[in-house]
Amino acid sequence: MNVLPKNYSEFLSKDYWTNFYKGLQAKSKDLEYFEWYGEYPSYRAYINNLLAKESKILNMGCGKSLFSEKMYDEGYKQIVNIDISEWIVKEMAKRSKLKRPQMSYKVMDVMNMSFEEGSFDAVIEKGTLDAIYPENTEEITKNVEKVFDDVMKILKENGSYIFISLLQDFILDKVLERFLKEGYGIDVHRACDFEGMPPFLVRVQKGATHCKIHYSPDESQDVAKSELKSAIQNIQLESNNKERSRNIQPGQRFTLHVYDKSNTSVPKYTFSIVDSPAKKIAKKRSCAVFLIPQGREGSYLYATEKGNFALLEQTQMSRLIIVSLNAGFSHGKLTEVQSELSPLICTLQPENCINTPCPFFTDGDDLGEKLILFQDKELIIEECKDDEDQYFRRLVFTSNVNQIQSQFRLRYTKLDEGEPEQTSDDSLMPLKKGYRAGIDAGYLDFEFYRYMVSGLALLPNWTEREQPLGLTVLGGGVGSYPNFIEAHFKNVKVKTVEISKEVIEISKKFFECGKNSVEIIHDDAYKYIVSKASQIEANPEDSTLKEDYIVVSISTGNLDEVSPPKPFLEWEFLGSVKKCLRTGGVMCINYISKSKKELEKLIADLSKEFHIVYSVQMETEDNSLVFAVNTQFEYKTSINCHNQEEQILIVDEEKIRTKTGLEESFAELYKSTKSKWDVTMNIQQLLTNFVLQHPKHKSNPFEKKKIATMNEDEMSNNTKEMYLKDYSKVNKKQQQRKKKNKGRH
Repeated sequence: MNVLPKNYSEFLSKDYWTNFYKGLQAKSKDLEYFEWYGEYPSYRAYINNLLAKESKILNMGCGKSLFSEKMYDEGYKQIVNIDISEWIVKEMAKRSKLKRPQMSYKVMDVMNMSFEEGSFDAVIEKGTLDAIYPENTEEITKNVEKVFDDVMKILKENGSYIFISLLQDFILDKVLERFLKEGYGIDVHRACDFEGMPPFLVRVQKGATHCKIHYSPDESQDVAKSELKSAIQNIQLESNNKERSRNIQPGQRFTLHVYDKSNTSVPKYTFSIVDSPAKKIAKKRSCAVFLIPQGREGSYLYATEKGNFALLEQTQMSRLIIVSLNAGFSHGKLTEVQSELSPLICTLQPENCINTPCPFFTDGDDLGEKLILFQDKELIIEECKDDEDQYFRRLVFTSNVNQIQSQFRLRYTKLDEGEPEQTSDDSLMPLKKGYRAGIDAGYLDFEFYRYMVSGLALLPNWTEREQPLGLTVLGGGVGSYPNFIEAHFKNVKVKTVEISKEVIEISKKFFECGKNSVEIIHDDAYKYIVSKASQIEANPEDSTLKEDYIVVSISTGNLDEVSPPKPFLEWEFLGSVKKCLRTGGVMCINYISKSKKELEKLIADLSKEFHIVYSVQMETEDNSLVFAVNTQFEYKTSINCHNQEEQILIVDEEKIRTKTGLEESFAELYKSTKSKWDVTMNIQQLLTNFVLQHPKHKSNPFEKKKIATMNEDEMSNNTKEMYLKDYSKVNKKQQQRKKKNKGRH
């Protein structure tokens, strides 16, 4: 007999629960008293910490669980059990009639309870909330809200609502929305002896305001209410990934965040766990740990999926656990990290692992050095030293510690007159009299910044013109790219627009922003551009309002989401950027997405109005740059082979830069720079990776957009329709020849 529901609505039916337990009873006596989410001993210590023995308790939705019986036998004598099923109530009351005379049972629907206000010290239930809230529909949500209202009503002052739940996302959201906003105290207890997705015991207390996570009956931690959701989800994710880690799955890769008990909002370590795609190697069931040296987290081997598998292949292990030592923590020496992580690694190695304990590796003799200069709830400023004895200062947002937002190489800079000597707290760099650690303006650490510099070759030569080049960076952050441009190029007016006032202050204090002519604008980039476009429309004759190069580099902060955010990819914004550009000007979009189709859509949308579009794919797979040139070609109406009108784009090839042309343009640009940069960045050579996305008039005559090339006064049509028309003529002549030759025989 199948006792599982056919649909979620059956969970709300008393007939379903009667049949469910009757079905279990018919199958086996051992299944008659079924326990959702575990038996009482799993929660005994938590219950004893929360409730006094003399408490008057309502067990809401008792089913045929022995949970309340066990509580009674341990001294909780005043328990009232309710359930919607008459048969269940009759069966359970019969069991306790003689053994537990003070225990009572009532037939009652939890959605329509009739108890007086302030009747109970505690309302307790196990799995009932999950049963009455099986899916997130408007009707069910209203019913659950009524249950919450009734529970709070029948509880005494300082009473507790205790429920055991898997806390699915929508249930967790509703619980936090209701009880955190209304100021109740909340304790979340993790059930420790469960495999897979763990249930949680949650206590909502009237007349209290605390917010705690309990990892065991003896170990708890206060958490900010704003961080409670992420703390619970971290536990769920960790449990889920530990379950996945038991078996080697060839080609599998997943991520596990490891939190320190003192900080549940920012992970101390991030594990990237990769299993060999080679079945022969996977069968060996070997495992190793690789610790990423501090300062090297962004390199290809460690930061990309392909790099992770390449590193795994080098080790010839079945599984490799790649560990990132995240920003905001002091991790100590290699042996200290190994000692801290070894117990956890034992739970992540595959079953029947052949090399226990797992060996630890790193690249070099140690893990590098790190110094935290500044840290708050939003961001972290720290310095690190790599294995080549280079020092870097970087910015990391706590919302995504695995993504370095900005990183600068350091160099010694002479102290200004009256400036105090540097101390060991000011920088990781060794002390040098008369000098301090300063930003190396001749070096860009991130590849996409270097491509943004090389993209200047797409512009008409501006170095000799009277009016300076206008360059604006939207999402300027701490100024790495705009400061580089200002430091090296002549005749440029640089602006940076940043929404975060804190980031602007940090950029001035730690990254030497505001010491040059770069204009820092505190504003919302979207509003800034739309407003500027309106200003230009109102003053069409004022050419000084327009820009030559606009960079859109706005991150969502989440690698699983598209960046820039959706509003910045819609035409209302992109069209406003176009209005702000001079003819021949360039919009550069720093684009992050795991979907190639989304990138293709962006390029297709841009090419409707920007008739020259280039793109570049970064070494890290999800990051691309799109360069849209503000050039308009003309359309010509033509009649196709179906005798229909169509619009053909007339492309002036002289306006399209070839790769050789781009390199020559940049070489001339480099000659006129006011200071030279680190040539190891190979900025000019990056131009060979630029791909012309539109128009593709030479490589593909079957493009959906009709394109023709214009060479002097002649026009050669390369459209699909004309190609097919020409082909039909040739084919017709061939058929005529065959027919003629056949007639001769």
